[in-house]
Amino acid sequence: SPAAALMSPFRGCSTTQSEQCDASTQPDWQRWVKDEQTELAMCYDKNTFKICDLPEGMLELPSMFQYKLKLGPNSEFVKCKAWLCTRGNLQYEHEAFLCADIQKEIYLKLPPGYEPPLGKRARLRTSTVFHGNDSVTFMLLHRKSVILLSMCADDGIVATNDAKFYQSFLPDLDKDFELSDQGLMTWYLGIAIHQDPKNQHTKLWQKQYMKDILERFAMTGAAPVNTLMEPNSHLRLSDCPPLHKIDKKFRREYQQLVGVLMYLTGLTRPDLAHS
Repeated sequence: SPAAALMSPFRGCSTTQSEQCDASTQPDWQRWVKDEQTELAMCYDKNTFKICDLPEGMLELPSMFQYKLKLGPNSEFVKCKAWLCTRGNLQYEHEAFLCADIQKEIYLKLPPGYEPPLGKRARLRTSTVFHGNDSVTFMLLHRKSVILLSMCADDGIVATNDAKFYQSFLPDLDKDFELSDQGLMTWYLGIAIHQDPKNQHTKLWQKQYMKDILERFAMTGAAPVNTLMEPNSHLRLSDCPPLHKIDKKFRREYQQLVGVLMYLTGLTRPDLAHS
């Protein structure tokens, strides 16, 4: 099993419930711990890091797990996911991708409960991808065949004009990344998708995403009102309070609300631009 594959080089590590960081406080902690182990096993199997001695004077980067519960179009459970993040406690949503080769050795301090044996450390390989939550798109060309691959964290979509070329491409990608081909796309990043290739028709909607927004900002009980923005209105700086008087928490929540509404506006609800 993946967990067994990981724990072999980590022989002597302790993984008791009390040491599972934030996961141990959840009623379903066993499921999250299993996902932690799967994540670490994948990192080890893909040679993201190797266990070795820590050279004298070499610093370690701290790490932690971040957790996400993924739901489907009808609020059904899809899967839970634990990410191993370097200095994950300093990461925020909507951080940009950083994809680069490492020019020097970097050592990682693994989360509590997963420490290597005494004197050993996890050394990152010299070609490692660090990512945040923004998307990045790659294009692969071969004669008249084209593959477009768009990735956002651990979710991805592929478009191609050559199914055989696509099938030959997957094994190469799977050498470095954990993949699962879900077939024709029906759900991606909070967007439900219905495709009808025969009639060349595609329908997108974000019912679950809108429900999550209302719950996130405590507006599930709010009544809809058909109020449009005043046409040709212009907001001035003088209409806003001075920056030093704006509560930082309120400003951040307001910016997040604008951000999620812009995501809706740009995809499935352009009418919100005038609401």
